[in-house]
Parts: sequence; structure tokens; C-alpha cells
Amino acid sequence: MRSPDTAGRDKPASVSFRQVINGMLYKIRTGISWRDLQERYAPWKTVYTRFRRYALDGVFTHALQIQASAAAVAGDHQRSTGRSTANAGRCGSR
Repeated sequence: MRSPDTAGRDKPASVSFRQVINGMLYKIRTGISWRDLQERYAPWKTVYTRFRRYALDGVFTHALQIQASAAAVAGDHQRSTGRSTANAGRCGSR
């Protein structure tokens, strides 16, 4: 099965999808410039190009909307059961 990055192409990806995503996350988390991205993630230009493509295609916006929706559903469930996140990991005894 092809990754989303190679869909519609004849040649396989030279770097893994996970490497590229990890490179994006590392860049965002550390604030380094694209050119300073470590080669272990993927060539900086590959990571930048895919980041830009995903941003323009709305991939990140869509992912955040899904996360927000899931959080809202989880919040509704917690309110209906009377449980808070502070008590979610506790057993029933006090």
C-alpha cells in the first residue's frame, strides 16, 4: 500500500512518512530553521515541501477539527457520567 505522499506516483518514497512527520514535529517544537533540520528525519527540503503541501491542502486544520470534536465528545461523556479528568484514573474507593 502506498503512503499518502506517493499516491499517484510510480516511484516509491525515498523516506518514510513517519520520518517526515517527525521532522515536522521536531521543527515546530524546537523552532529551528528548516535548513537546520537534522538529516535523520529527512532532507530538510522534503520535510518543508510536504509541510507546505499539507498546510495548503488543509490537512492540519482538518486534523485539529477532528481532535477538537473528539475532545468535545469526551467532555460530554465525562459530564454525563459525573467524572472529571482528575478522577478518571482512580478506582472507586476513597
